[in-house]
Amino acid sequence: VANYDLVTTNSGSSEQTDNQAYAGLVWTWGNITPSAVIGFSHGQVESDGDTQGIHASLSINFLDGIQLGKVKLTYLNGKEDFQGEAGIGYDLINKAFLIPVGVNAPHMAAGLDVSWAAIEPYFILHTRDKFDKPDERSVTECRNVGPGGAYTDADCTNPAPL
Repeated sequence: VANYDLVTTNSGSSEQTDNQAYAGLVWTWGNITPSAVIGFSHGQVESDGDTQGIHASLSINFLDGIQLGKVKLTYLNGKEDFQGEAGIGYDLINKAFLIPVGVNAPHMAAGLDVSWAAIEPYFILHTRDKFDKPDERSVTECRNVGPGGAYTDADCTNPAPL
């Protein structure tokens, strides 16, 4: 009489870190010429897709010569493929602090840079993909299942006779 069988159960969500460097182009309201942007995103992603992390970026303007534009540090929160963000930044050209708010998706982002002097919409095309989502954790163990199990021992090493 076989009483034991291998049983796989879901033991809850797992989490992983995903770091991504990227480059892109950013357009601001009223400017036809885009600026370059480089950045880095760090995300903690759970197996259900819940994501939070940080995002840092620096824009470089090419109009009127090469100039460093805006530096930003924001908090990300959302899913692996779409996050909202809010944080702090500084406009190196206009010498003004910013509060950037926006949304991120694979290969694009949009938002507003809010300062005392203006609210400036922006749109970015970039190389960053969605964050990688880990698989859910599962555990396989040998359990007593009563008559009809595939094994005769509690270690699930001795197969039941056919």
